[in-house]
Amino acid sequence: MVSVENFLATHFYKSTDNRRSASAPAVRVATLGIALGLAVMIITQGVVSGFQKEVSTKITGMASHIEVMDVRSLGSPENFAIDATPQFLSQIKASPNVTHTQLIATKMGILKTNDDFLAIQLKGIGPDYDSTYIRSALVEGHLPHSNEILISRTQAQTLKLKTGDRVFAYFFEEDIHTRRFTVCGIYDTHMEFFDRTTIFAPFADVAALNPWGEERPHACCCIEVKLRSLDDVPATQPLLANITATHTGGRAQAVSVAEHYPGKFAWLNLLNINMALILILMVCVAGITMIGGLLILILERTQTIGILKALGATNKQVRHTFMHFALMIIVRGMLIGNVIALALICAQQQWGLVRLNPDIYYVDTVPVGLNLWPIIAINIATLAITMLALIVPSHIITRIQPAKAIRFE
Repeated sequence: MVSVENFLATHFYKSTDNRRSASAPAVRVATLGIALGLAVMIITQGVVSGFQKEVSTKITGMASHIEVMDVRSLGSPENFAIDATPQFLSQIKASPNVTHTQLIATKMGILKTNDDFLAIQLKGIGPDYDSTYIRSALVEGHLPHSNEILISRTQAQTLKLKTGDRVFAYFFEEDIHTRRFTVCGIYDTHMEFFDRTTIFAPFADVAALNPWGEERPHACCCIEVKLRSLDDVPATQPLLANITATHTGGRAQAVSVAEHYPGKFAWLNLLNINMALILILMVCVAGITMIGGLLILILERTQTIGILKALGATNKQVRHTFMHFALMIIVRGMLIGNVIALALICAQQQWGLVRLNPDIYYVDTVPVGLNLWPIIAINIATLAITMLALIVPSHIITRIQPAKAIRFE
């Protein structure tokens, strides 16, 4: 059974379709305000989440979620090895959320051509290396085999190298060691802090450049640990830290990717603050638009309110009638806003309409995420906050006196 409040609200709502109605423009403006505000909120959430996921995937693809290393190696040109014994590795692999482990060898050096030189870090990768991401970043060529290196597009442009070229690398210990490599391919991650220095080479070639000696057959510079997702790092890192401390006597630690690249992740987290500010601003715009629309609706129907009160309607019933009226406007605006937002998000995912400068943003198109639960949460929050914002303005109805309202022009 339909209540009187719902019946009247539906009648009022349908009457706003009449162009001669004074409230019709106000209803259209309120609907548009809700639609655009909600669309901006959904698109903002999608862009922020998509951007955070894309950049963090690039970083963890080039590094890993957790790195087990001697912390003296951080920021030092000297390499401090750890022993990745089978027992040590098996305990790491058996830890919760761990999906893959890989041994890494590194070596600082200089790559030199006849015209220029570049400071580099050789990253030695073995057969166990998860090459999914670096393969996706390949511009040309293949992953390195013996005496081959994979360089970035930035390095290739600086040194004027191309696939198949041979180049000398110099490494400094007590003596200068020289190696000649063949460029087997070029990659491009659009992340300068990787592309500027990182060069991939076979693990055995890089390990041979380090003075570890044959007495340390399990030595490596780092154990990269891949997890199911970045969200698993806080729970898994303490477990790996305890395992690492036990096997290395405290000489090595489990360092998260956020600790290794704090500036990048601080920047990504800052996007959440920007998103929150936009969401708050858009909710305020939607609320203010609806408040103005409700006041116009009440003003236009002052005589109707007076007649309803004269017939015995209570202030509560009249208020509920206009709140139901406002709810219909809000729901219609939300439906339009969802359609607009989802259409734009799908179009961006499909065709990459909005492009970016990858040298600044690390990606060449605006990445967007389509996540159901955040969209539902935004819709619920918008509806709840907007309706709550209308409670106080709706009390103006209690001040309308039937005798004066009926004569109101």
